[in-house]
Amino acid sequence: MAKAEVDFSPQKRKKPESADYTEADIAHPELFQALKEWRTAKAKELELAPYQVVHQRVAVQIAVTLPQTLAELEKIRGVGAKTVAKFGYELVDMVVAYRRRHGIEQVVLPEKPKSAEKQQPGRAGQAGETRRITLEMFRKGHSLEQIAAARGLAQSTIESHLSTLVQQGELGIDELLSGDRQKAIEQAIASAEGNSLREIKEVLGEEISYGQIKIVLAHQGILVR
Repeated sequence: MAKAEVDFSPQKRKKPESADYTEADIAHPELFQALKEWRTAKAKELELAPYQVVHQRVAVQIAVTLPQTLAELEKIRGVGAKTVAKFGYELVDMVVAYRRRHGIEQVVLPEKPKSAEKQQPGRAGQAGETRRITLEMFRKGHSLEQIAAARGLAQSTIESHLSTLVQQGELGIDELLSGDRQKAIEQAIASAEGNSLREIKEVLGEEISYGQIKIVLAHQGILVR
């Protein structure tokens, strides 16, 4: 990736860590279903793919944590300033109405065990640890070139870490790519048959790297190794 690329500059503000719940943790299936229906309708209205409104994993977090303010909503991993600006009030209004309807004043969150990566030794745990180190260095303002050099890893490996972090919701795509670049890559993905990296890259040319394409694919829920 060219050193002049500014889209990969980390933002100064660090989002607090939050739990990553699954559908098995949802105690409010009625709200979760309403969120999914809202997402589908909103995507149709705006002529977007549903993931471009909010990821389903974000809907899961909302259905578990029941955020009733924009500040609480933004604490959820995968919810950035753009999402809050576009859809924040609608999402919060849905939650507030649900809580009022069911008399929910205090939310009791499910106890979360340590991640499987931390519980189980071996390659999975090692992979999680090496991605965590990459994330910490990125958050501290190091460029991809600096992280790769400091860790003795190929830059493509660092890009792979970032793609996985985006796919897991631990890193927002807006922290890595500008809106214009995201849109250009999304259009190329849509125009390419299948999701062949080579085909997508041919559409985009030399200005866009394979690493950037992988990050957008990861944001769409497609993780390319």
